[in-house]
Amino acid sequence: MNLATQKKATSLFLVGLFLTSTLITSISADPVNIPKFVSLLVFSSITLAICLFSMNIKSIRRIGSLGVTTIIFAVALILVAINSKSDLASQLYGVTGRNIGVFSLLGLVGFMIIGFLLASEDLMEKLVLTLVAVTLLSALYGFLQYLKLDPLTWDSDYGNIFGFVGNPNFQSAMMGLGAIGCVGQLFMLNQANKWKIASVILMIMMLSSVKITGSIQGYLIFVLGLLFLLYSQFLKWAPSFLHVTFLTSILFGPFLVFLFLVNFLESSALIKEASLQQRATYWEVGVRIWNQNPIVGTGLDTFSESFRSQRNLANIEAVSGTITNSAHNFFIDLLANGGLLLFLPFLFFVIKTILAIYKALKSKKTIAIPVKIIIGVWIGLFTQMLISPNQIAIMVWFWACTGAIIGYASKLSSPENLTADKKIWSETKQNSRPTQELAPAQILAAFIGVLISLLISLPPYVASVRYLSALKSGQVERIYESASILPTDVSRSVAIIDAFSKNQFNSQAHSLALQTVERYPNSFVAWNVLYLMDNSLPSEKKKALLNMRRLDPENPQLNGE
Repeated sequence: MNLATQKKATSLFLVGLFLTSTLITSISADPVNIPKFVSLLVFSSITLAICLFSMNIKSIRRIGSLGVTTIIFAVALILVAINSKSDLASQLYGVTGRNIGVFSLLGLVGFMIIGFLLASEDLMEKLVLTLVAVTLLSALYGFLQYLKLDPLTWDSDYGNIFGFVGNPNFQSAMMGLGAIGCVGQLFMLNQANKWKIASVILMIMMLSSVKITGSIQGYLIFVLGLLFLLYSQFLKWAPSFLHVTFLTSILFGPFLVFLFLVNFLESSALIKEASLQQRATYWEVGVRIWNQNPIVGTGLDTFSESFRSQRNLANIEAVSGTITNSAHNFFIDLLANGGLLLFLPFLFFVIKTILAIYKALKSKKTIAIPVKIIIGVWIGLFTQMLISPNQIAIMVWFWACTGAIIGYASKLSSPENLTADKKIWSETKQNSRPTQELAPAQILAAFIGVLISLLISLPPYVASVRYLSALKSGQVERIYESASILPTDVSRSVAIIDAFSKNQFNSQAHSLALQTVERYPNSFVAWNVLYLMDNSLPSEKKKALLNMRRLDPENPQLNGE
């Protein structure tokens, strides 16, 4: 990859990570996830296009099994979406508040490939700096929210300390990642004292931010990252079997401890504080969903409806009737939503990353501190994905670090590649301008990538903006019409129906409810709003109740028990 491509692609990659982690817009009904979705697709598309159109046969071969598995993963996404009984829009874009559909997962895997292609020690250093910048900005915004000085008005059910990610658990996780980046700077021997002092201050700020979120996820992520940094710094000389034991323990130990606590210490304060009992229920139901659909799953972002259909009375009582749209475990989510068809390629990515980490540990070459930090970040994210729902701002770091770690490890056995990387970045630092411009084919590919990504990502964003604008206008006709803006969304329709009912626009609410159940026959909430309406016909109520029982068969409230 030539100098111009390396420099421009790296800049776009880092800007994409920064914006996908922090971008929010107050003009959309979903100010958190939809803007990040747009950023994810745009920067993934343009950066990948520039990289791919600079590659020769040798570079393509270097991608090897990672590239082949990526293609398999992309094909699996399409097959899962086609096979799902859910509506096409939710398969492509995901459900409101999550947006983990076909396009998001393609964007994430794109960031993985870009990280692989650009992997170098210099990139790792820039990744660390970008992560610290993201988390510092998030921490400052979180403190503003804590002090009730937030310039934006939020409608949130999760409290008021959530930074740019919409949920205190996600904010806590981000702060834990930032704290890993800060503490890692202390291991750099050539770091000036003033920067070490700054790193300590920033680390304290991050950990204080974890405290005010009320979530312990950040502490867990920080401890795991710190353990890896200490091990790789002082025990890298250890024999291979100790490396294997350490990696197995740090990656899977926390999850096994969670299972032990849930099974044997159900009433402990830790269990209640971390909501582990609820998570164990979600995991159990998620596995049951997968057992019913082992090959292709139920469809992307369909966990909410699947959870209703597969839960039993014990599950209902364990979570007090709570409905979740995620298994709170990305691996189980993939199994439930995409079956083995989607799970196995992802498992390959994870195993390949673990092997890359092992390779870095046993390598005789001295591993730079930024590389160790990024590996520590990945380990923290791995555990976070085992116990928490998915969020684009968090996931983009997992996938980007996955690619960067695999790419770096692939160069450890090829000293000439590392030497070439150092030469490229040395030239980059010495020249304020690249010595070469992008090739015309790269510029054209980047333009096409931006165009296609905007055509894909803007419709849901525009729909969200128009919906919020209609609500603010207070005009019944505009609000009614906003339910039909493409791509349609069942949660938007249900919210409008609920607003109409509360404000006595009963005929409009009833009309829209009939349209909604026709458009989304497998949506429990759509049938539920029709059933609860005072002006629904007895025959409509009966039909709604039958469908609600079909979609939530073990719910005692529907069976008169």
